[in-house]
Amino acid sequence: MPFVGFVFQILLGAFADKYRKHKLVLIVGVIAHTIAFDAMLFIPLAGFKLETSQLNASCSMEECRNSSRQDCSLSCGSEADMKHVCETGNGSSFRCDSTATCLLTCESLVSQLDNISIFWILMVLNLIGNVFFNAIGSLQDTITYAMLGEKGDAYGRQRIWGTVGYGVFAITCGFLLQMSESRSDTKFLSAFVLHFVFNVLSALCAVPYRVESNVHCTNIVRGMFHLIVQPKIAAFLLLVLVWGMDTGAIEAFLFWFLEDMLGSSKILFGVSLGLQCLVEVPAFLLASRIVKNIGHENLFLIITIAYVVRLTGYSVIEHAWLALIFDSFGFITFGLMYAVAVQWGTIIAPAGMEATIQCLIGGVYFGIGYGVGGLAAGVIYDAAGPIVMFRSFALLTLFVGVLFAIYHYVSIKCAKAPHTKFGQYPYTFHLLCERV
Repeated sequence: MPFVGFVFQILLGAFADKYRKHKLVLIVGVIAHTIAFDAMLFIPLAGFKLETSQLNASCSMEECRNSSRQDCSLSCGSEADMKHVCETGNGSSFRCDSTATCLLTCESLVSQLDNISIFWILMVLNLIGNVFFNAIGSLQDTITYAMLGEKGDAYGRQRIWGTVGYGVFAITCGFLLQMSESRSDTKFLSAFVLHFVFNVLSALCAVPYRVESNVHCTNIVRGMFHLIVQPKIAAFLLLVLVWGMDTGAIEAFLFWFLEDMLGSSKILFGVSLGLQCLVEVPAFLLASRIVKNIGHENLFLIITIAYVVRLTGYSVIEHAWLALIFDSFGFITFGLMYAVAVQWGTIIAPAGMEATIQCLIGGVYFGIGYGVGGLAAGVIYDAAGPIVMFRSFALLTLFVGVLFAIYHYVSIKCAKAPHTKFGQYPYTFHLLCERV
């Protein structure tokens, strides 16, 4: 699934660049993402039908206890007979006087779809939803930089609201789900409704966007390959791939590890997510200033080291709450990483190929990296346990970080790239793009 999503995400970005329809693709992507995810709510309703059965009995009603029947009612004639003869036990069985004959009515949900069919429906909907979700994130970054123009350094102050929204509505949905926990039939309805409402509002907010581009590329695929074969760009994408793998491993198995191995409570999970959102806020605010003082390549190394420390830290803690110390590294491993990766993508992208390059970076991180990382982490977790899994990813990240550090050092010694302004990169090509 990650590989399909990776390819499709790049195709969406390339389509937006080639036909200069960034806003249209963004709005269509939001709508498609919303439909795909919200359609999951209706799968149980489409997969089951209601059946009613009745039987006469004069003894213990065990038929309901060992089946999937629900909403049983018992009628023993007159109301007086019901009170005198029948007694309700735990809601799934009844005791009757042997001289009375009662009518037991049960309603049951009978599946019309087998588990394999339901699995494939969910997988397809999840694939469509995630592909468009990742693509619209990259397109939104492209449009944001286009609208900021020369004020691209202010990107972090715009992106911060994504983190704020994630944190606020994660807490809101959690509270609503807790309130509706006793209502199994509508337990998740509030989350789906909020998802639908706010995505519709997002699509409406995108309508007034004005994305102007007077550059048209005739061969985007050739241009993309021309770019990624350059050593500096390939080295950067390798780092992004490893960062995505690390994130996939952490998000897939950290809470599982904390609960199963260290006896964590569910409260810690909420605190962890809240803390990660909290530390991302100053990261986005300070990202442009940090980049100016440190530089992109040096910051890439710092991000890699932060991942190594974070993964190693999870493997040595003996108390679940100590994981919060390493969750705070999200300041670097997501906040700074995301802001710097998007800015670097804007710098290296040839004019007219901004969305393609952003979707390429997003696809490598959220697509291939995230998927391969989760899959590999699952294999290692099952074979050797979580500690070995976290340390294996830490060693891989350290190895790739050392390779990048050596390459960066050699490239500086051998030749210095000419100074460029924001949004320009000396190795980009302009042969396949023309102004219209």
